[in-house]
Amino acid sequence: MPTAGSFGRFYGTDPHYPSGEARFGEEPPTIPVVGDVWGGYQPRPRYEPAYWERWRGLEAAPPRKDWFESMFGTMVRRFEAQLPTEKGYETREKAAERAEEIESMWAKRLEEQKGAMREEFWSYKPTQRGERPTIFQPRVKTVAF
Repeated sequence: MPTAGSFGRFYGTDPHYPSGEARFGEEPPTIPVVGDVWGGYQPRPRYEPAYWERWRGLEAAPPRKDWFESMFGTMVRRFEAQLPTEKGYETREKAAERAEEIESMWAKRLEEQKGAMREEFWSYKPTQRGERPTIFQPRVKTVAF
């Protein structure tokens, strides 16, 4: 005799077995990779190589290099905010070509931002830049009465 649970499982109305989930002994549903669901292949640019190449070429004191290293995420977010939103590409090759274009724009932007990054670094207080100037200052001498 069928029970309420088996009836719900058969018709896909049982809350413990949603209709999109694979049941025991069944194949899982296939999810389309390209099409209306995800919108095609997205470009995945690699920002790290150009950034670290610029970091190695940076002739500065260690605090400034450390600060520049910590700014990686901020700089990438600023750069990506200026890019137009993309819907996706039909093939991986087209997405890879777009990623290469984005990487070249990123490298060019890093070179353009040299002066602005230097000014931004010096606009912060020494403690915000990672420096500790009080360590190298002499003690305050007071007069003993």
